[in-house]
Amino acid sequence: MRPVQHPIATFVVTVLAVIGIGVGIVAATTPPIVNEGVGTMSLTSQQATALSNVALRMATTNGDRSPTSIEVVASTRERALAVVTPGDFVNGATGPCWVIQMHGHFTVARGPSGAAPPKGTALTVIVNASTYEVEDWSVGNVVANIASLGTVLPLGT
Repeated sequence: MRPVQHPIATFVVTVLAVIGIGVGIVAATTPPIVNEGVGTMSLTSQQATALSNVALRMATTNGDRSPTSIEVVASTRERALAVVTPGDFVNGATGPCWVIQMHGHFTVARGPSGAAPPKGTALTVIVNASTYEVEDWSVGNVVANIASLGTVLPLGT
Protein backbone atom coordinates (compact mmCIF):
# COMPACT_ATOMS: atom_id res chain seq x y z
CA MET A 1 0.00 0.00 0.00
CA ARG A 2 1.38 3.42 -0.90
CA PRO A 3 0.88 6.66 1.11
CA VAL A 4 -1.96 8.91 -0.01
CA GLN A 5 -0.68 12.11 -1.53
CA HIS A 6 -3.22 14.82 -1.97
CA PRO A 7 -2.43 18.31 -3.31
CA ILE A 8 -4.44 20.03 -0.55
CA ALA A 9 -2.72 18.04 2.21
CA THR A 10 0.69 18.86 0.72
CA PHE A 11 -0.25 22.55 0.53
CA VAL A 12 -1.47 22.63 4.15
CA VAL A 13 1.71 20.95 5.42
CA THR A 14 3.85 23.42 3.44
CA VAL A 15 1.94 26.43 4.80
CA LEU A 16 2.25 25.16 8.38
CA ALA A 17 5.99 24.64 7.92
CA VAL A 18 6.43 28.20 6.59
CA ILE A 19 4.40 29.61 9.50
CA GLY A 20 6.52 27.61 11.95
CA ILE A 21 9.73 28.99 10.47
CA GLY A 22 8.33 32.54 10.60
CA VAL A 23 7.32 32.18 14.25
CA GLY A 24 10.80 30.83 15.04
CA ILE A 25 12.46 33.82 13.37
CA VAL A 26 10.26 36.30 15.25
CA ALA A 27 10.93 34.53 18.55
CA ALA A 28 14.68 34.55 17.96
CA THR A 29 14.81 38.27 17.13
CA THR A 30 12.41 39.64 19.75
CA PRO A 31 13.95 41.24 22.87
CA PRO A 32 13.42 39.25 26.09
CA ILE A 33 10.41 41.09 27.45
CA VAL A 34 8.21 38.78 29.45
CA ASN A 35 4.48 39.46 29.87
CA GLU A 36 4.73 43.02 28.56
CA GLY A 37 7.40 43.99 31.05
CA VAL A 38 5.94 42.34 34.13
CA GLY A 39 7.83 39.41 35.57
CA THR A 40 11.32 38.05 35.32
CA MET A 41 13.73 39.25 32.70
CA SER A 42 17.43 39.39 32.12
CA LEU A 43 19.77 41.43 29.99
CA THR A 44 22.22 40.00 27.54
CA SER A 45 25.67 41.58 27.62
CA GLN A 46 24.93 43.20 24.24
CA GLN A 47 21.70 44.74 25.56
CA ALA A 48 23.39 45.91 28.77
CA THR A 49 26.19 47.57 26.76
CA ALA A 50 23.76 49.29 24.38
CA LEU A 51 21.57 50.52 27.25
CA SER A 52 24.61 51.70 29.25
CA ASN A 53 25.78 53.69 26.22
CA VAL A 54 22.35 55.32 25.85
CA ALA A 55 22.19 56.08 29.60
CA LEU A 56 25.65 57.63 29.76
CA ARG A 57 25.07 59.68 26.61
CA MET A 58 21.80 61.05 28.04
CA ALA A 59 23.33 61.71 31.46
CA THR A 60 26.35 63.49 29.98
CA THR A 61 24.18 65.56 27.62
CA ASN A 62 22.14 66.63 30.64
CA GLY A 63 25.05 67.63 32.86
CA ASP A 64 26.04 64.56 34.88
CA ARG A 65 28.84 62.39 33.50
CA SER A 66 28.62 59.90 36.38
CA PRO A 67 25.13 59.34 37.78
CA THR A 68 25.00 57.76 41.23
CA SER A 69 22.76 54.91 40.03
CA ILE A 70 21.28 53.56 36.81
CA GLU A 71 18.43 51.03 36.69
CA VAL A 72 16.50 49.48 33.81
CA VAL A 73 13.20 47.65 33.37
CA ALA A 74 11.49 46.13 30.33
CA SER A 75 8.04 47.39 29.42
CA THR A 76 5.86 48.59 26.59
CA ARG A 77 5.91 52.22 25.57
CA GLU A 78 2.26 52.70 26.45
CA ARG A 79 2.73 51.37 30.00
CA ALA A 80 6.02 53.22 30.42
CA LEU A 81 4.51 56.57 29.46
CA ALA A 82 1.73 56.08 32.01
CA VAL A 83 4.38 55.71 34.74
CA VAL A 84 7.10 58.11 33.55
CA THR A 85 4.90 60.95 32.26
CA PRO A 86 1.41 60.34 33.70
CA GLY A 87 -1.29 62.19 31.83
CA ASP A 88 0.68 62.46 28.60
CA PHE A 89 -0.76 60.67 25.62
CA VAL A 90 1.27 59.82 22.55
CA ASN A 91 -0.72 58.44 19.64
CA GLY A 92 0.60 55.05 18.64
CA ALA A 93 2.61 54.65 21.85
CA THR A 94 3.07 50.89 21.66
CA GLY A 95 5.80 48.35 21.31
CA PRO A 96 8.48 46.92 23.57
CA CYS A 97 10.84 49.32 25.26
CA TRP A 98 13.36 49.67 28.04
CA VAL A 99 12.92 52.26 30.77
CA ILE A 100 16.17 53.61 32.20
CA GLN A 101 16.12 55.62 35.41
CA MET A 102 19.17 57.46 36.70
CA HIS A 103 19.88 59.40 39.87
CA GLY A 104 22.32 62.31 39.91
CA HIS A 105 22.32 66.05 39.26
CA PHE A 106 20.90 66.83 35.83
CA THR A 107 20.38 70.10 33.97
CA VAL A 108 18.62 69.97 30.61
CA ALA A 109 21.04 71.16 27.93
CA ARG A 110 18.41 72.92 25.83
CA GLY A 111 15.65 74.38 27.93
CA PRO A 112 12.77 76.61 26.87
CA SER A 113 13.85 79.87 25.23
CA GLY A 114 14.28 82.64 27.79
CA ALA A 115 13.70 80.36 30.79
CA ALA A 116 16.08 78.68 33.20
CA PRO A 117 16.87 75.14 32.03
CA PRO A 118 14.98 72.41 33.93
CA LYS A 119 17.00 70.67 36.64
CA GLY A 120 16.46 67.57 38.74
CA THR A 121 17.91 64.57 40.50
CA ALA A 122 16.15 61.97 38.34
CA LEU A 123 16.56 61.36 34.61
CA THR A 124 14.19 58.80 33.12
CA VAL A 125 14.56 57.59 29.53
CA ILE A 126 12.28 55.39 27.40
CA VAL A 127 14.30 53.49 24.78
CA ASN A 128 12.94 51.48 21.85
CA ALA A 129 13.78 47.82 22.54
CA SER A 130 14.65 47.05 18.91
CA THR A 131 16.52 50.16 17.77
CA TYR A 132 17.82 51.57 21.09
CA GLU A 133 16.57 55.00 19.98
CA VAL A 134 15.43 57.37 22.74
CA GLU A 135 11.67 57.76 22.41
CA ASP A 136 10.89 59.90 25.47
CA TRP A 137 12.73 61.30 28.47
CA SER A 138 12.21 63.51 31.48
CA VAL A 139 14.27 65.33 34.11
CA GLY A 140 12.87 66.22 37.50
CA ASN A 141 12.94 65.66 41.23
CA VAL A 142 10.12 63.12 41.23
CA VAL A 143 11.26 59.52 40.82
CA ALA A 144 8.98 57.44 38.61
CA ASN A 145 7.84 54.12 40.11
CA ILE A 146 9.44 51.97 37.42
CA ALA A 147 9.16 48.89 39.67
CA SER A 148 5.44 48.92 38.81
CA LEU A 149 6.47 47.97 35.26
CA GLY A 150 8.36 44.79 36.18
CA THR A 151 11.67 43.54 37.48
CA VAL A 152 14.14 46.42 37.87
CA LEU A 153 17.77 45.58 37.24
CA PRO A 154 20.86 47.63 38.04
CA LEU A 155 22.68 48.74 34.92
CA GLY A 156 26.46 48.79 35.37
CA THR A 157 28.34 51.61 33.72
